[in-house]
Amino acid sequence: MIAAVRSGPQCGDDSEEARRVRELARFYGVRSQRLAAQLGFDLRATA
Repeated sequence: MIAAVRSGPQCGDDSEEARRVRELARFYGVRSQRLAAQLGFDLRATA
């Protein structure tokens, strides 16, 4: 569902993918990396 962001010069936290992941995480009430992992989110992929 959420594609990992590839490492590179254009993969900052302000990327479209990172913003989308954060919006989804907020929508589902994800507050922690552990909870995110349980739900299948990988918030670290946006770093």
